[in-house]
Amino acid sequence: MLRNYYLRGLVLAAILAAVLIVSVAATAQERNGPAKFETGVKVFKAGDYKRAIVIFSAIVKRRPENAKALAMRSRAYSVTKSPELALHDAQAALKADPKEPLAHFAKGIIDQDKKKPDQVLKAY
Repeated sequence: MLRNYYLRGLVLAAILAAVLIVSVAATAQERNGPAKFETGVKVFKAGDYKRAIVIFSAIVKRRPENAKALAMRSRAYSVTKSPELALHDAQAALKADPKEPLAHFAKGIIDQDKKKPDQVLKAY
């Protein structure tokens, strides 16, 4: 009888330890989010657009409503000549946060590339 309580206690302790480890890992990942975004921006500015797309995609996968990451990925798609993907991300960024300046900038660049001056002014 005492052995059953002991085993239950061990199992409960193991479960609690696993939950704690997952919680700490998730917290660390959340803390690294802004650093990862900044890394993506640096990579983008360095001209490694495909790597920037990978970094911003990882951020968007974790937080699909992240308007800044969507807008930056849109910019990277624009530069790599993927206008459909760029437009999709710019629209998603505007939907996620209509006041995000990066989202308006990304949409304006796409409209400018498509030679739609009336929409460029509206986007900016």
